[in-house]
This record gives sequence, C-alpha cells and structure tokens, in this order.
Amino acid sequence: STRILGDLEFDPVSMAVGGDYIVAGGQRAELAVARLSDPQATTIVRSGGSINNFVTMDRTPSVMPRRRFRDSATFADDGVTSLNITRDSSMPRLLVCNNDHTVRLMSLPDLELITELKFPTAINYAAVSPDGTKMCVVGDTNQVFLFNKRGDEFEEIAVLTASNDASFSCDWSQCSELFAVGSQDGFVTVWDVRAQQKLAQLETY
Repeated sequence: STRILGDLEFDPVSMAVGGDYIVAGGQRAELAVARLSDPQATTIVRSGGSINNFVTMDRTPSVMPRRRFRDSATFADDGVTSLNITRDSSMPRLLVCNNDHTVRLMSLPDLELITELKFPTAINYAAVSPDGTKMCVVGDTNQVFLFNKRGDEFEEIAVLTASNDASFSCDWSQCSELFAVGSQDGFVTVWDVRAQQKLAQLETY
C-alpha cells in the first residue's frame, strides 16, 4: 500500500481497526485515534501506565444485520469490521491491555476512561465473546481471568490455570461457549465456559 494513514509521534506496538476508526498504542501508554475517512485529524493521548500491549474494539450485542460468508461459518457485520455499536449510546468502545496490570475500557473517539480493571500481573491480551457477554484476559502469568460482561460493567467469575508459562493470546468460538488461550511454552488450552473445565490442551512441536 502507498497510503499513509498519518505520522505518529511515537513508535506503535499495537493496532486496532473498526468501523471508521483506527487506533494505535505505543510503548509509553500513548494512544492515537483517527478516522479512516480523515486520518490526518489524529488525536494522541497518554492513557497512563506502561506499554500498550494490545488494543481492540469492544464487542457488544450488535444491532446491525449479519451476513454469512459463502462456504464459511464466519459472520460479518455489514459495513463494520471488529467493531459493534452499543444499543444504548451507539458509541464505540476501546479495550486497552497495559503492562501496568490493567485493562481499560475507553470511549472513542475522545479516549475517555470508562472502566479500569486491575490485575496482579502485566496484561497481554483480552478477548470479548462474540455475543458481548463474557471476557477472557491473559498476561505474564499462567492465570486466565474470566469475566461476565454487561455493557460497560465487568464481574470476575473465575481465575483458571492454563499451562506453566505466561499467556499471550486468547479468543472465543463463534457460539461464545468455548475459549482458547495460547501460552509461551507452546500450549493452547481450550475451555467450555459453561463448565469452566479444560476440554483440550494442544502442544506445538
């Protein structure tokens, strides 16, 4: 691509794109947000903390029509990628995972803090289920933090154990009942959220 979306004042280490928004996170808690339709009008703030390991658009139950890709189980929201709009305020949300042991829920495009969750370790990744009702969080420990989610509110329901090392990613099945965690020691652990029991542990070689 030859299109430049904007000159940043920092080195980005994480990025999310959803709807008309693009967000980049930096090593010193910087966050930059711009509209894809007007990328030169970029807002940059420091969200507090350390390196923004991961940024993603919050998932909430969508009011937009869904379509199935042909020959695939994957769904997409018409006109929207990785972003759903809340029913009440129609305002998108951003989740920020930081090395300062927090996950922050922030509004877009003004990047105002809505909710801050604190953890006993640096946080590397967070994933909200496709139905917007649950969230999985992983970091520099083998612990997996599981939450119920209702709009902008979170309730911790379990702390699970993955493998023997830190975890760097997690994700949900399309049905929002299964989730998987990828760990540094090469294991992927899969749970059923209804029983909170491991279904499988896959090892890479």
